[in-house]
Amino acid sequence: MKNLIIIFLLSIIVTLFTNNVHAMDINIKKGNKIDTQTSNNNSHHLNDNEDISVQDDDNFYLIFVNYTSIANETNSEKIHNKRHEENREEFIDSVMDEIHDLILDNLDTYKKPEAVEELLNKEKLRKRDDQYYFGTVNKISSFKEITVLTAILSSNLTDSVKNINGIYGCVPNQRFQYHRFNKQDIIDETRWKKIAMRKTKDVHLSLISQGKYNPDLISKYDNTYYYPEHGGNNTKIVIFDDSFNFKHKEFYNPNRYTGCISGWGEDGEPRKIYDYQDCLVGYSIYPNHGRITADLAAGLEHGVAPNADIYGIAIENTPTFIAVIKALDYMYFYSNMFFDGNNRIVFNFSFGDYFNRKKQFVPYFDYLENFISFLTNYGIIFIASAGNYNQNVYNVTADKGMLPCLFEKVICVGATENPYNTTLKNSDELLVNSYRKAEFSNYGDGVNIYAPGYHNYAITNYTDNKNVEGLFSGTSGSAPIVAGVVATIMSEHPEITFNFDSMLTYLQKISIKNAMVDIEKDHPSNYFINNGKHVVYSEDDFYYGCGINAGYNRCGRNLCCASDGYCVKDEYSCKVQNGCQFNYGICKFK
Repeated sequence: MKNLIIIFLLSIIVTLFTNNVHAMDINIKKGNKIDTQTSNNNSHHLNDNEDISVQDDDNFYLIFVNYTSIANETNSEKIHNKRHEENREEFIDSVMDEIHDLILDNLDTYKKPEAVEELLNKEKLRKRDDQYYFGTVNKISSFKEITVLTAILSSNLTDSVKNINGIYGCVPNQRFQYHRFNKQDIIDETRWKKIAMRKTKDVHLSLISQGKYNPDLISKYDNTYYYPEHGGNNTKIVIFDDSFNFKHKEFYNPNRYTGCISGWGEDGEPRKIYDYQDCLVGYSIYPNHGRITADLAAGLEHGVAPNADIYGIAIENTPTFIAVIKALDYMYFYSNMFFDGNNRIVFNFSFGDYFNRKKQFVPYFDYLENFISFLTNYGIIFIASAGNYNQNVYNVTADKGMLPCLFEKVICVGATENPYNTTLKNSDELLVNSYRKAEFSNYGDGVNIYAPGYHNYAITNYTDNKNVEGLFSGTSGSAPIVAGVVATIMSEHPEITFNFDSMLTYLQKISIKNAMVDIEKDHPSNYFINNGKHVVYSEDDFYYGCGINAGYNRCGRNLCCASDGYCVKDEYSCKVQNGCQFNYGICKFK
C-alpha cells in the first residue's frame, strides 16, 4: 500500500515537458557538476533504439540498484544476516545521497527546475525514515537483492546516474494503456484507412459502429461513434424532401458542398429558389422533415457521413408522381455535376406509400423503376424508407406494395426500437430492444435492412428560424442513416463503382446478420445496419464475456469463447465450425 501511495504522489507531482533540447556534450567532473557546453564535434546523438520523446523531456525515472554486486566485490560469500541488511541499507542511503547531490549540482540542466526545487523545499520538512517521505530521491520497492528508487532526472543526468556504483538500470517512467480502444485492432478489422471517433449520446450513431450489444458481456455501453476518417468525403448525398436549411452549424464544413440545387412543384414545374442555403418551395405539411433527414445523413454532430457533399432537392408539400420523375429527369439530363465520372452518389427517398401496380398505376411505376434501374448504372445508389404503418411492405390481401421501397434496385430500410440516448432509466433493457423492430415500422421480405428508428437532431426550425434540438422517429430517419453508411463505404473505396447489387451485398456483409430478435432467423430482412466495426467495447473497460462482443477479452481456465461471446466448456460451442472464437479461448477443430 505504501508503494501505491508513493506512486500516486509521483503521478500528481510529475509533469512531462515537451520543449526540444539541444544535444549537449556530457563530461562528468569530480564535483558532480556536468559540463553542458554545446559541442558541434562531440554532441550526443540518438541511437536507433532510443526514444526521442524520452530524451527530450525531464521525467521521473525508476533506478534499479543491486547490492549483491557490491557485496560480491568485498566478500567471497554472500552473508544473509542482520549485519548484511544493515550494510545494504547504508549502501542504499549512500546511493540516494549521491543521486541527490548530482541533482542539486545540476539544476541548470532541467527544462523545469522549479519542479525539483519544490521537492527540495518539501524535503526539508520531512525525514527519510518517514513512511510518506517524498524527496528528490525515493525508495519505492525492494525485492530480494534489488532496490528500486525514483527521481526526477533531466535527460542529461541519466548517463551519470547509470555510472553510480551498484546501479544497473535507469528506466523512464511510462504509461500503460487501457485496452478499451485500440486503433490498430479496428483498422485490422474494418480495413479503414484512418479512424475518426465522436463521443455522443446519439444511440442511432453508436449502435451502428459496434456489434450486437449485450449487457451480460460488457459492463457499460460505449457511447462512441467510430467511423472511417474520410466520413463520406468526395461523395454526394442527394435528398428529395420538402425543405432544407444548410446555414445551421451542423453543416459548417468548408471542405464540402451543401446546398439546394433545384425546387419542384407538385405539378412538376420548377420553383424558384431564392436562397440555396435555405429553401422551401410552396407549402409543406412537415416543413422540417427535409432538414432533419439531411442532418441524420451528414450533420457534423448527429450525422453518419459528416464530410459528404449534401444536395437538397426541394419538392412542394409532399412528393407527387410528376415531381419525382421531373426531378430525376432534370438530374440526369441537365445536371452535369452529378455525372462527372465520380460514381459516388446516393439518393435518399424518405417517402412512399402503398400502390397497386397492376391497375392504373402500371405505366408510372414501370417507368420510374426502369429509370432508377438505369441510373444505378452510373454508380447511383437509391435508398428508401419502408414506411410507418406496422404492416408488411407487400400487402397480399390488397395486392399493394410500398413504393418506391419495393423497387428492384432500391435498398428498403426498416426501423428498430432504439432509445434516443443512454441517460434514460433502464437503458440496458432499452438498448437490447434496439434489435427489435420498431412498433411503427413496416416489415417483410421487401425490407433489405434495419436501422435505428429514433434519432436526435439539431436544425433551424422553419416556423421561427430558431435553432432547435429534438427527437425524430420513423423510417424516414432510418433511411438517411443507411444513406450515410453508403457514403462512407463509397468514400473508403473510390476504386469501386458500386451498383445496387454490389452495395447491398457489401452492406449485408458488414451488417449484423440475425440481429433482429423478433424476425425469423435467416430471414432475408434480418440485418441490422453496421458500418464495418464490430468489436464491442465497454466504456469502463470491464468485461464479463469474450471475443469481438466483449472488447477482444480472452477466456481463462481452459474455457472456450463461444460465438455469442460467452466463456463456456460446452462441447458444441467449443467447436470452430460452430463459431468458437479461437483467438480468445480454447477451441476444438473437429
